[in-house]
Amino acid sequence: MTDSVKPSRTLEEWVQRQQFLSAVESAQNWLAMLRYHTVRYNWSEAGILLALADNICRDLRNTAPTDHTTPESIAHLPEVNHD
Repeated sequence: MTDSVKPSRTLEEWVQRQQFLSAVESAQNWLAMLRYHTVRYNWSEAGILLALADNICRDLRNTAPTDHTTPESIAHLPEVNHD
């Protein structure tokens, strides 16, 4: 008898996880660059990076895995609108 081993994640869950990890890595790189320019008092460059903060947070929210999260569990993450 050949019982197949069920993978712990579906392909869709794996792709979703990879997309989220990519967004997290981008956020880490953004934060490292923000710190780099802030430590060197390069305020113009830091200001440009700060303008991207909403995009970084939106990417994280949009790619967050949904298999273990419910809308209530991420309700504390506010949408930021600077219009």
